[in-house]
Amino acid sequence: MFTFPVGFFNFIVSSGGGGTTDPYAANVVLFLKGDGTNGSTSIVDSSPSPKTISVFGNAQISTAQSKYGGSSLYFEGNGNNFGVGADILTTPASSDFNFTTRIYTIETWVYIAGDSLPDIDGGRDAIIVNNFPNSNSITGWSLAVAGDTTSTGTRLAFNYAVNSSFNRKSVTVAISKNAQHHVGFCQNNNTGYFFLDGTVYSVDCTGFNPPTSTNPLKVGGLNFEGYGLYLNGYLDSVRITKNVCRYTSNFNPETDTYLNSSSETTDPYGNNVVLFLKGDGTNGSTNIVDSSAYNRTVTTSTATISTIQSKYGNSSIYFNGTQFIRYSWDTLFNISNTVDWTIEGWFYSESSISPGGLGSIICSANSSGSDSEYSKYFRWIRNNAGDNLFGSLKNGEAETILSSIFSPSSELGIWVHKAISHKADSSGLTNGTTRLFKNGILVQSSSTVFNFNGTIYPLLQLGFNSNSGEGGWNYKGWIDSFRYTKACRYTSNFNPETDTYLNSSSETTDPYFSDVQLLLKFAGANNSTTFTDLSNNNYSITVGGNSKISTAQSVFDGSSALFDGNGDYLRINGNSNLQLANKKFTLESFIYPVSPIGSYPNIFDSRNTLAAKGYTAYIDHTDGKLYVLIGDSNTGSWNITLASTSVISTSTFTYFAVTRSANVTNPSTHSDWKLSINGSVQSSQINIANFVVDDDVELFISGYRTNNGNFNGYIGAVRLTTNVVRDVSTIPSSFPSS
Repeated sequence: MFTFPVGFFNFIVSSGGGGTTDPYAANVVLFLKGDGTNGSTSIVDSSPSPKTISVFGNAQISTAQSKYGGSSLYFEGNGNNFGVGADILTTPASSDFNFTTRIYTIETWVYIAGDSLPDIDGGRDAIIVNNFPNSNSITGWSLAVAGDTTSTGTRLAFNYAVNSSFNRKSVTVAISKNAQHHVGFCQNNNTGYFFLDGTVYSVDCTGFNPPTSTNPLKVGGLNFEGYGLYLNGYLDSVRITKNVCRYTSNFNPETDTYLNSSSETTDPYGNNVVLFLKGDGTNGSTNIVDSSAYNRTVTTSTATISTIQSKYGNSSIYFNGTQFIRYSWDTLFNISNTVDWTIEGWFYSESSISPGGLGSIICSANSSGSDSEYSKYFRWIRNNAGDNLFGSLKNGEAETILSSIFSPSSELGIWVHKAISHKADSSGLTNGTTRLFKNGILVQSSSTVFNFNGTIYPLLQLGFNSNSGEGGWNYKGWIDSFRYTKACRYTSNFNPETDTYLNSSSETTDPYFSDVQLLLKFAGANNSTTFTDLSNNNYSITVGGNSKISTAQSVFDGSSALFDGNGDYLRINGNSNLQLANKKFTLESFIYPVSPIGSYPNIFDSRNTLAAKGYTAYIDHTDGKLYVLIGDSNTGSWNITLASTSVISTSTFTYFAVTRSANVTNPSTHSDWKLSINGSVQSSQINIANFVVDDDVELFISGYRTNNGNFNGYIGAVRLTTNVVRDVSTIPSSFPSS
């Protein structure tokens, strides 16, 4: 699970907020939107750390009622006081549901369709979520739409127990039936807050300490010691946020909750993506970037970036019928009946495809790019009639067609989303199910055995399959946003425009964004001289010389900043937020120098004179290496000198990062400075000294105060984050703007 910096996302108290991106998304530990097809029992947790959801009774997705997205979670409210026939959802016990900080928020939209059945005391409570056990010695907590002996919906209640000793909080409110209501409870230490449709009711929570529990979490009801408390109705967007008390004053539940799935931009399976080829770049480039966290290097690529067709952004990957992309096999690519996986992408196939009439989308291959008909391999191909997924049981056995569907040839010449998704059987009793989708519609499924580990054919290959016995099966057309996920994304029909998270414009949020002091992504029209700081500081930028936006080269968003090396610079007025003294920080940039690089071209410079008072980063024209120097304003000498071991390449982007990990108790006396190039630490220095960096006058990008040493080339992006040492061991696929 992701670990955040001390004092950042922890213990946040909010009174609501606008916008479309949830500022507390990283603190969400459960998020059940209830999206799906009517009657489906495939319930997805859309939190950053997705939980496995099990379904009992007749709990299911229903399109009869919904707040967002056209569907919700439906519970009949059946089940006796001992749990028989109960409609509930469960997920295994997790420390995510232990609120030891006494700061948390539990909420949902609820639609009460009818009164809950009475328990053995006659009460008609409807439990929304809880982690109570089903036996004696009760320890756990619960949130309920409570009732009296005649009706459900007379109170909101949050209860907990430790060894059957109960502590209860509630508020009397009227929750009408057959209507959508936003309800929940949040606690901030000694004060609790119930809320109904944006109206907040505070309660004293002194000594109110929900216990830790090793019980599964249940949604829709609970039963213990003869009490059966089940919801008769619908839940939409059940969310638990840990270490955040979201609502402490009245708010607008339509705009201030960030529950609407239409505004959700974070891929719930983002951590499971093992290959993601967006196809972004300049026309004709063979630099195919993997935007997954693994940032894989292409073994061989003859396919090119093309701006002729694109689904997202301005470009995609083009295959002319003989071109391909190859990666060395990784065990994460292994396919098995016991593991969930999804392979998908957008495809724009040309009307004339390869001579063999078949187009290989992805396959395993040997070093020459071919396979053998009777060897262990897998292959997904398309032809004028449809799609086929092939594999083999083991070496020497004939191939097995796992899925075959013959679609209309009318899909040629248009963008089509294709996905193959496998859902394993967790019990291991069956082979699980492999499904083929076209534009979000399930077209065929299969339970054929399928396992592949790349032992014999150690390459993953896109676009090309030279099978000597059957002719070339080579794809001709464009592919946009090709992605391989080790998770089953789709088990029923879905909307490929909104439910795939493939659109590169829907970038994920940055958990450290509030600590970002400068963010320059250089997005804009070609030759524009408008430069925007996307950080919350929104610094004004002075443009010097011929500095301008260029679409000739880019890292993000299709453009970058171009400097001609002759008086071009950007200047930001001084501010203490841009200082690097006595604090943790991460300074990152993508640079694309062109030849000749000039004399000591500066990338950054904060010095108020040519003396060593401030910080500077430049390429030394004598050896082609990158240097970062930090000077002491008291002595005028360089205290920190970091230098790359490798020469900085020209005519390609290089990612570099400077980090400082400061001593927690006395940051001015001990720090570890590092310079990383393309994810690899190439220089480090431990400093034990107290020195002052006078770096709050002005910050120059390309050049310094005397207007000398200007950079010649492109700078793709710049980001400065303070109080945080980021993981710079992989090249970032984006610099999120929120």
